[in-house]
Order: sequence, then structure tokens, then C-alpha cells
Amino acid sequence: MKETTMKYIQYTLVGNKTNIPVSVEPAKYGPKHPDGVVPTFGIESSYETGVPTFFGIAEDTFEPEEWMRELNEEEFYATMRKEFKDRARVKQKQVECGGFWISPEMFVRTDGDTQNRLAQLVTSINNDPEILTVDFEVDEGQWQTLDKDTALAIGKTISKHVRDCFSWCKTIHERLDAALTLEEMLPVVRDIVSFKANDNPPVEQPTE
Repeated sequence: MKETTMKYIQYTLVGNKTNIPVSVEPAKYGPKHPDGVVPTFGIESSYETGVPTFFGIAEDTFEPEEWMRELNEEEFYATMRKEFKDRARVKQKQVECGGFWISPEMFVRTDGDTQNRLAQLVTSINNDPEILTVDFEVDEGQWQTLDKDTALAIGKTISKHVRDCFSWCKTIHERLDAALTLEEMLPVVRDIVSFKANDNPPVEQPTE
């Protein structure tokens, strides 16, 4: 039996009625993926340019258009790994800086400035035994007076949250490096999409 081989294609969208690539003219009746190519992934940073870059797989008998680019298998997977490593970094930063529920009653910002203030706060408390309470803006416009034990616990929790985000990203990169097929990569891609903070969101109150 003849072994089935595939072609790896870099392309952009085409007009729904014209089949002309959007790099040549706008898709007046809406865009679509070219016939004969199964979409696999896109370069997310290109989506807002008007000429998005996509990569897909086609049968060996498929003849790429002049404006398409055919890649070998190694280049295809290397590009895919880089794209999803980039997406993992973006997701890591979103979750890291997106805030953290210390408890169902307390939400704390975790943007870079707040992380720095918490680190300075913990250092001050540890270096000055006379500090018993501190005023801290846990979220925009929401101030709380915290005893030093609570402040230290918050600092420790947020520090762990940040470390966990970086560790997650490192693990994702390692899994992408180890993946050799689409079947092995797809679960990693799903984990990038679903990643979220391991915090304590508010408990929903039962409805009457």
C-alpha cells in the first residue's frame, strides 16, 4: 500500500466568491480558507493586519497557488511550536497580572506595580517589628487596613501565584518541544486556552 504523504501550506484567506487572496484585494463577500487546505493554526499577531497568516495541511496531490508557500514538515512544526510558545507567554502574563482571589471575599490586583508594592510591603514588615498594621489598596479604589500577618499571607500567596504562572509556561514550552505530531500538540494547545488562576473565586449565593 502506498504511504500517504501530506503537504504543509502557508497561506492567507481568500474571497468567499472570488477565491482571490485578501493580500491582493479585500474579500467583499467575506473571507474563507482556500479550498483543499485543512486549517491547522494561524499566527495570532497577524489577525488584526487584514492579511492573516495561516498554516494548513493538504493532500499530496494539492497544487499550491503561486501566492502560497509550501513548507517541509520540520519547518511546519517548528513554526507551530514557536506560535504556541508565544501564545503561552501571552496567556501566562494575562493570568499572572489578572488579579487573584485570596478568599471568596478578597480580590487582590496582581499587575506589575501591585506585585512590586507587595514585595516592598513584605520587606518593610520583616525589617520593622514595630509595624502592626498597613493600609493597602487591594483593588482600584478599595482600601483595607491589614494586620501584618494578613499582609504577609497575601504577599506569600501572590508570590506563589506568580511563580506558578511561570512554572506553567515553562512546562507548556517543554511539552511543545516534546510533541512530534498534531495529536500530541493539540492537548497542549487546549491547555493554553483553558489556563486560569488557581484562586478562590466568590461562592455563588443560592437562588430563592
